[in-house]
Amino acid sequence: MGSGAPPRYRVVEMIIGASVVVISIASLFLVVQQNRVMERQLEASVRPYVQIDTGNIDEETGETVLYVQLANPGLGPARVESFQGFLDGAPVGVPGELAAACCVDGDTEESRRAALVAALQVEDAGFVTATVEDYMLEAGRVHDVFRFKRPAEDSPALDLWRRLDRVRFGGFDVEVCYCSMFDACWTTRLHDRQPKAVKACASPAG
Repeated sequence: MGSGAPPRYRVVEMIIGASVVVISIASLFLVVQQNRVMERQLEASVRPYVQIDTGNIDEETGETVLYVQLANPGLGPARVESFQGFLDGAPVGVPGELAAACCVDGDTEESRRAALVAALQVEDAGFVTATVEDYMLEAGRVHDVFRFKRPAEDSPALDLWRRLDRVRFGGFDVEVCYCSMFDACWTTRLHDRQPKAVKACASPAG
């Protein structure tokens, strides 16, 4: 005479055991999904949104000044990884190499650099640049990358200022790559303000 439980009880036990396993798996799945949703919500709550802007009037002071600046109207800090300028599609440094490439006279790169230095040595040039790479741009902040106060009418730097002002609308572009505190990264351009998600920021071209 067998000592085991009747077959119908073993079936019930198997059903109960299987149900426990299914419920456990479902509970684990729900926990994982909830964690993912919470992570996405947290990432969205601190997502940066970097914008590039350029102009020739300081809206706060009314001063005539060329500028390129980064703004972060997003919700969290942005770690700016790279900042690359372009002139007619070719990579250039900003702003020194750009000014030498587009806006001073000379047959060689060396002569154009010398002409740029000569133009900017005048006292009223007000040519100011700031660090960009590895810069932490906090939410709601603006960072000036480049400012160039309009020189006086008799200044030798005025022609450079005017040429730079014109080139802003003809062939000049800037690309910035930045990341959030969760290492999600995006690129954005001066003439295309819609950020594009990237896996990581590449080093800017030389």
